Amino acid sequence: MGANSFCLQRFDVVALARPIDRSIVWCGPPEFRARSQATSSMRIVGHGIDLVEFESMSRLLGHADVDFVDECFTEKERSRIPVGVHRLAHISGQFAAKEAVTKALGTGFGDGVSFSDVEIGRDEAGAPFVQLHGEAAARARALGIGAWFVSISHGETAAIASTIAVTSG
Repeated sequence: MGANSFCLQRFDVVALARPIDRSIVWCGPPEFRARSQATSSMRIVGHGIDLVEFESMSRLLGHADVDFVDECFTEKERSRIPVGVHRLAHISGQFAAKEAVTKALGTGFGDGVSFSDVEIGRDEAGAPFVQLHGEAAARARALGIGAWFVSISHGETAAIASTIAVTSG
């Protein structure tokens, strides 16, 4: 294997329902092993995934009676929406991430959780992170959620996001 390769010798699906199994053997760059050890006491509370097709999002954005962006995104989120060719992909990915978070919480948008309760931000390196407010934050506290893992990806016709909610410690 090359210096940048990574492998997982054994993966036990049952380990997802309990703290991460320390008997998993990692190989690859040291930073992957360090991250594995740092998260070994976390427990997965929920997982959400959502796919947003660009054609569907384009139709939503085109409705004159509703300003979808103003209704669904916080001021901070709106300030990061690019103009031009990447606008549709960005909005679709951000919305998919919001939906994925509510699925991981087990609420969807409902049960008092509004669009503005789930905010998707970006750290200095550009990686997405979750910031919860209102009822979404209360639900996360009740579930013992201490951290989120978020991934957003775009293809030619759709955006997809996956979120994993975990306990801390």
